[in-house]
Parts: sequence; C-alpha cells; structure tokens
Amino acid sequence: MRGGGGGCERKCGVGTSKFPAVDIFVTTADPVLEPPLITINTVLSLLAVDYPANKLACYVSDDGASIVTYYSLVEASKFAKHWVPFCKKYNIALRAPFRYFSGNSSPPQDSSQEFQQDWTRMKDEYKQLCKKIEDASNQEPETCDFDVFSNIQQKNHPTIIKVILENKEGVADGLPHLVYISREKRPKHPHQFKAGAMNVLTRVSGVMTNAPFMLNVDCDMYANNPQVVLHAMCYFLGAKDEIDCGFVQFPQFFYDGLKEDPYGNQLKVLHEYFGRGISGIQGPFYQGSGCFHRRKVIYGSSPYEKITAGELKDEYIQKTYGMSEKLSTSIAKTLLEGSNIIEQFNSDSPSSSIEIAHQVGSCGFEFGTAWGQKLGWLYGSVAEDILTGLFIQSRGWKSAYCLPDPPAFLGCAPAAGPASMIQQKRWATGLFEVLLNSKSPIIGTLFGKLQLRQCMAYLQIQLWGLRSIFEVCYAILPAYCLITNSHFLPQMVSLQISWCCYSMIVIFVEKSCINSSSFKFQSNSPSSPPTQNQAPKPRYMRRSSSIAVEHLQCSLHAFAEVRSPITPLFLMILPPPGLPGLPYHVDHLLSYFTTATEFVPSKRSIKDRKKTVDEHIHCLGHLFNNKVSRHLTIIKSSTTSVLSHEPKIGIQLQHCYELQHSTFYSSKSRDYPR
Repeated sequence: MRGGGGGCERKCGVGTSKFPAVDIFVTTADPVLEPPLITINTVLSLLAVDYPANKLACYVSDDGASIVTYYSLVEASKFAKHWVPFCKKYNIALRAPFRYFSGNSSPPQDSSQEFQQDWTRMKDEYKQLCKKIEDASNQEPETCDFDVFSNIQQKNHPTIIKVILENKEGVADGLPHLVYISREKRPKHPHQFKAGAMNVLTRVSGVMTNAPFMLNVDCDMYANNPQVVLHAMCYFLGAKDEIDCGFVQFPQFFYDGLKEDPYGNQLKVLHEYFGRGISGIQGPFYQGSGCFHRRKVIYGSSPYEKITAGELKDEYIQKTYGMSEKLSTSIAKTLLEGSNIIEQFNSDSPSSSIEIAHQVGSCGFEFGTAWGQKLGWLYGSVAEDILTGLFIQSRGWKSAYCLPDPPAFLGCAPAAGPASMIQQKRWATGLFEVLLNSKSPIIGTLFGKLQLRQCMAYLQIQLWGLRSIFEVCYAILPAYCLITNSHFLPQMVSLQISWCCYSMIVIFVEKSCINSSSFKFQSNSPSSPPTQNQAPKPRYMRRSSSIAVEHLQCSLHAFAEVRSPITPLFLMILPPPGLPGLPYHVDHLLSYFTTATEFVPSKRSIKDRKKTVDEHIHCLGHLFNNKVSRHLTIIKSSTTSVLSHEPKIGIQLQHCYELQHSTFYSSKSRDYPR
C-alpha cells in the first residue's frame, strides 16, 4: 500500500518537461443517482496520479448544475492539498480515499512513526470532508461564491464555469488545474445528453489548455492504478504510426459487483475476452469511460489526410468548428501536419480564458457547425460511445486495449435487478440505434475504412436486443418439453443423435490428451523420432498422406450412409490430414473420427472393424498412461449406445475392450509394434 518517498521527477523520470499534456474529463448529471462523495473520490484519485501536475488539467462537467456538487469539489480541492502530497510521498497505491480508508482501519504496525501520524491525520481530515458534504446535501450551503447557483433550474440556466484549482507556477509536484463546468441549457434546445456535455468539455478545454490527449471517465470510475496515464502514453508515443493508436481503451472493472454477477451487468465476457479478441483487427470499441483520445481524432482528422496551413483557412474553421477566434487557433495548431504535441499545450492560466470558455460552452454555439455530426462526440444515439468509436474506426483509425495490473479504473455496478434492467435496456436501445444510423458498421465497411471482421464484431453487440428474443425462447424450451412430455431435440434416427454425442466425447478425449502432462504434441515433421520421455507415436500418426486421405474418404462415405443433417458441420471443422506442418493431434483426432465412422453398419466386415478398433484402443493406452481406465469407460459406454441395434458387433467390441483393459494393466504389457 505504500513505499518510499519521492517527487514526480523521481517517479516519472528526468525530463518530465517533454511529457505531453493530458486533459481529464469527468462527467456527472444527477447528484441523487451519482452522489457528490463518489464524484470527488474519482477526482481526487485523478489529481494524485503519477504524472507531472503541470501537464494535467481536470474538467468536471455537472449536467445537473448542482450547488452541492460544486461545493463538494471546492472542499475536495482543499483536502487535495494534503492528500496528493501524502500519496506521492509514501507512494500510496490506492488513491481514492474512500477505498483506501475502508480497507484500513488503522495504519500498518510495521510502518514508521511519521507515516502513522500522517495516516491518522489524513483519515480525520477525510472524515471531516465527508461530514461537510453530508451536511451540504441536507441543507444547501450559503456562500457568496455560490450566487450564480441561486434561482436556476436544472434544465434552464446559463453556462457556469469555475476554476477551482490553478497551477499558476507550473510546478510539476503541485496540483493540476481543476475546473467546474455546467453547460448552458434551455428548454427548447436539445442538449444531446452525455455527447453534448463531452463536446462542451472538448471546446472549453481547447481554449484553456488544449492538451493533445484527452481522458474521459464517468464520475463513479476512480483511478485504481496511479500510473494509468503513463501506461496510455506508452501506447501513443510508442506506436510506429499514429494510425495504429487513435485511442487507448481500458476495460471497465467493478469493485462492488455481486458474486457470480447474477444480473450480467459487469460484462466480463465483453471486457476480458471479446476486447482482447478484436484487438487483433482494428482494436476495441470505445466504451464511454476509461479511454484516452487524441484530440486531433476527436476534431475529425483522418489518418490519411495531410492537412497544411493553406487548407486551414479561417472561413473553413469557423464554418466547421464555430465562431471563436481562440478556438480556431487551437484547432489549427492541433490539426496541422507535423505539429509538435508538446507545443500544442496552452500554458496560459485557465482563468484568463473564462470569457471565451463561456462563449464556446453556450447551447447555441453548435448551430451551423459539424459538432456532433462529423466531429466530436456524435449525436443520434444514447450509446454515443459506440457511435463515436465506430465513426473513428470507419475513418481508418485503430485503437489499443490496455490491461495493466492492477486494473486502471474500478467503477460502481448496479446492485439491484431493476437498476440493472434499466441500464441494459438503455444499452440495447442505443446499440440498435447505431445499427440503424447512417454511420452503421455496414455503411462504414462499404463506404469507409472499417474492416469486414470489425464490422461483424460491431454487429455482434448491436444485435444484442434482438438476440434476447431467441435466447428467451431457448431458455423456456426445456420447461416446455417437460410440461408437454415432448422431446427437446427433433425425433431423428437414434443413430444420428448417438453419433453427435459420440463426436462430442471424441473432442473431449482429444482435449484431455492434449492437456495431459505425460504427452506433449510436437509440431515437427511426422518422421521425427520420439524421445525417451515422449510417448511412442501411434502408427496412424506415421502414415503417409495418401493413407490419411483414404481414411478421410472412408469418413465421408460413412457420413453419406448415415445421411445426418449435422454432416456438413463436422466436415467443416475437420481439416484435411497429412498437410505439411500439420500438428499430430489433428491426425489423432481424424483417426478417432475414422474409427467412429467404421462402427457405423456398412459393407465392411466385422473382422475389419474389430481390427481397427483393436489398433486405436491400444494406441490410447500409450497416450493416456494412468488415465486409461476413465477414458476407456467413456468410450465404451458411447460405443455401446451407438451400436445398440447391432448386438453381434457390440458383443465383439465388448470383448475387445475387456481384452485391452486387462492388457493395459498387465505387468507384461506388449510394446506397440513399430
């Protein structure tokens, strides 16, 4: 939880002046559903990250225009003057106070006396902060600085911008800028939900600090890893070409999720597996929180466009981005080809740009511009994150997936069923809106630069709402079959169903063999001799490709005799054997399928079938070693089921199994013929 002392120069390394600046966006909308105490903990964890403070600026967007939220941020800024130095001095790993103190009732006993005193003092100050916020929630505070919040309505008020913290001296070990923003809202003007708030944050930060990179997080997603900014910069600055890293997405994990996730709102499959998979195509989706963006990407830049100074005329910029001279200057500085990301940062005091920030934060500034249509966070869906990320990747940008240890961000998951249903309904609705949008993945693939496989990945999640219909029907099907005394599967020839079960068992046995520590498949040529510790290769593994093809033809013939509707499926997943470099386990699996097909009644004699069975079962003895008994029992029961209609063959196979079983456990087991 703690380590040695050291400032930012020691933690981040010498030469922090060359670090690029980062603007951090925190969004909140309702002080009831999103308590201010949660918001300030997220802000405090971000202010205390291991990064030069003069390269950071934190902007908090309050769509609820809550005086309690603003008051909480003001009080939190006072606490931050003690909390941030405490975290960096002792290298505290968990920098959200409510999480840090909830897991520690007392300071570590093996720590120094100085640390124990500082720890006790910080916990007392945090308790006082929590009490002030709780009192303010019950009774609104009365201070002259809060006059702007008087007589305003949540959906009808002017722009409110307050600079709470300001690093005027540009000290790396100080505190970052902290700015409160509540954008203008009018009853007859569409505010576009979170996408509108993010676009206001982009413009206000553009005239105040104009950092080349932007991080946005939800108010309930605190920074769990203090080096999260450094992790993201490794992707941005380490990429050979900036096209490979338009944005860096961190997965969303939760600290208060229910065990076993009964409501499925933690989306573990999406974050832990699906995200890793699509990282090999064009990268993960933009998930709305815990994401670093290039500012130029949000401004609508394409990776294949080389913008020169002659193309960025004032008339074009003002028509596209809005009528603001300072905003136009910062946008031109960001979009110009070959611009230095260090020089893009505006080192002027944020308080000097308050008036211009009010202008770009007004609700009428976007009229006649491309905001929300071709640049910024896009409008048209409540799932603005997916729509915006899709539009970015359709222009040719790729994204990166970063999974540091410990996780970069931890959030709060809904704990009740109704809240989870409302959340997932909103997600499903938004995703389906994206599918029907003019910027859908299909359009992006046909007319943009979205890859086909990436398009299929987008369709997989955007059809989430429609898939639920079939999933519900599948879930109630077993109960329906029990009530009506009907079959779960269509009544087909019993041999076909048994063959399907047998094939699944074959795959299971093959997987167990691959994972067995006593047998390791080699990727060398089939002619390489076995080592002393390696199991002898069965004879069918050393057959020539022509014999393997003959076995495949035998399998096809057997499938044709069965005339099963599942035949094409098994033929698709079964690769042809004997190819150069083909792993042995593929030939191994093929031989099992061959054996199974030869069990099927055909014109082959019983003697030939028994001979093949004898050979394959004996091979299993060498492959499975001590696990022979368990696997032979599985195969024995399956074969008996398949051949229930052929008693004579079944009796001979039973005798074959018993003979082999006794042979395996005999002290004088014969060697396999080489």
